[in-house]
Amino acid sequence: MTEDQYIEFSFVQRALKKYGMNLRDILIQDIDNKDLISEKGSGGKHLLESIQFTVKRAGEKGGELLLIFPTYGRFIEIHYFKRRQNSSLMGMPNKNQTLWGKQRNRKTKGKKDTRWYTRNVMGLLNELEGELMYGFTDAVRQELISKLIGPYK
Repeated sequence: MTEDQYIEFSFVQRALKKYGMNLRDILIQDIDNKDLISEKGSGGKHLLESIQFTVKRAGEKGGELLLIFPTYGRFIEIHYFKRRQNSSLMGMPNKNQTLWGKQRNRKTKGKKDTRWYTRNVMGLLNELEGELMYGFTDAVRQELISKLIGPYK
């Protein structure tokens, strides 16, 4: 690996670590703000404490960010898009009145917003792309040279 490739690789690694820390903090904050997990049982704070990330090397100049958390965290969000089993029958106008001879006297409960993963990950992805495409300026290059290569000369 040449000196230039090492500097570019270090820039990518630094950008991915910054993105991973920012993403982890936003995911934890969003789960907590939306009150998606209960304090009861063993699974309460486990999801919040288990969100981690690692940055691995991929190719000569690239990196890979792995976001690690329990699978049941995604089930919370997937359940938001699940349709009710009888929604096709009850979705028709006046079907309830036709079946039971009366109108529905109660308000329908709205869905709780449980979207915590996809919106945050995809929303921050543009920031990462912008950083990787336009963030490697001459000033950043000189900073990385002085930090990484300067002490070994």
